[in-house]
Amino acid sequence: MFDGDDADDPWPHEPDEPDPEAELAPDPPSVSIPDTSEADVPAELLRVFWGLVLALNVGLLATILGILLVAFRGRWLFGGSLALLGTTVLATAYVGYRVHEGG
Repeated sequence: MFDGDDADDPWPHEPDEPDPEAELAPDPPSVSIPDTSEADVPAELLRVFWGLVLALNVGLLATILGILLVAFRGRWLFGGSLALLGTTVLATAYVGYRVHEGG
């Protein structure tokens, strides 16, 4: 009756059947990846784009950090200057975007 083969099996009398839900899983979709090695963007536009991305990131960081310094630390001079600097950088990035866009 107990021959020791099923000592590790918590359900020795259950049949070894495959999981029916595992067979219902769909195959993963196949997606073709486009070739991006050849850039269709002019070098000037690429330079302006990344310059604006950098300016917007710096402007947002400085503005938010300045506001937080004023609100939570009470550092009006440093926080206010930082917020003003960030707002100026954001405005400059906006003007640069509008000039390059032509609008």
